[in-house]
Amino acid sequence: MKLSQIKLLLLLPAWVLLTTCEKTEWAPLDVDNAAAIDQRTTCDPCEGDLIFGPETFVRNTGRPVGAPFLPPGQVPGPNSQPMAVHRIFNMGEEADICLTVANHEVAAATITLDGQTIFTPANFTQTNMTLQLNSQLLAGTHELVVTMLGKPNGWIEVEMRGCITTPPPQLLCSEVARMHCEAKGWVVMDVFPLEGILYCTIDGRFSENNCDTCDVYNIYVWKDGAGDHFCPGIYYSTLKGQIRGGHIPCQCNDNLYWCGNWDMQDCIPDF
Repeated sequence: MKLSQIKLLLLLPAWVLLTTCEKTEWAPLDVDNAAAIDQRTTCDPCEGDLIFGPETFVRNTGRPVGAPFLPPGQVPGPNSQPMAVHRIFNMGEEADICLTVANHEVAAATITLDGQTIFTPANFTQTNMTLQLNSQLLAGTHELVVTMLGKPNGWIEVEMRGCITTPPPQLLCSEVARMHCEAKGWVVMDVFPLEGILYCTIDGRFSENNCDTCDVYNIYVWKDGAGDHFCPGIYYSTLKGQIRGGHIPCQCNDNLYWCGNWDMQDCIPDF
């Protein structure tokens, strides 16, 4: 079967300005609100409002958190590369922020913000310590990427605070699902916001290839009972936050292969 239309969704880049965040070198905000400007010059970002987290990233297996899906019985090879854990968050305004990483026996990790590496394995040792970075972020969508390395059982906690005047806006679930798909290098093929599903494939194959396996074909679900758009009229036992593959066996039924879960990040269901 062929799709009559392919919908491509593009994520515009969100820029990050990394600075030493000296309090005498604030950049001016493009706002008329005097209170916001006053907060900008007096607020300590590390004591500011919560923007992201706190979230714990655990290295609890023999491979990094977020490693790619592997079919049952298959183990990662000795030279396999880990897939990083991506987190998307939104800034409603330009703000000075403070990113805090509490390390608990993690020997190596890499953390990037909007594609720019801010902490490398050289910053980590297997002793408890806290890393902090002061930065300035523009309004819009940003991406935090954490890759856990080293031996299992360590964990880090990541939190971001900042000098903001209003809470960061929540994202629609279709936006978060799209960003997660694109962050792992896959292609968004179709989105059905009201149904609560997004089709994400490794190489741009059609959404109607709905008997393909998890390693090449994912359906992101953000509504309980959402299923395959191309097999309607069926009760699906899916739950929000799941990733499903194609039908196994290859017939329209409640048999979408379970591929794992995705972080919905408290998104708002599309209406």
